[in-house]
Amino acid sequence: MQQEILYFNFMPDFVDKYSSYVIEKASASGASQQAIDAQLQQMKSFKAMYDNPFINAAITFTEPFPIGLIVTLISAAILRKEDNCRNAMSQYGHEALHWREVSTTSP
Repeated sequence: MQQEILYFNFMPDFVDKYSSYVIEKASASGASQQAIDAQLQQMKSFKAMYDNPFINAAITFTEPFPIGLIVTLISAAILRKEDNCRNAMSQYGHEALHWREVSTTSP
């Protein structure tokens, strides 16, 4: 949501500036005019796509989503393991604690 506000209200010329940078970089690297024209056409279609608020939101969502998903799955696995330990302790109660104490104090 923040990116939407920033892009549409404070940086509406971002894609134009980025396009200019990409074209200048391609020209400086010695790319052929055909390659530069292809890059320019690609940047125009990117601008048209990025100016649509729904597509802009979808692109913005997909950037951090994979990392968030990985962190969520790892956290869920860790918390599930802890929950299984708590369930075992509540199911066996003092017997589990007593077994633990006996096993650690036995020679």
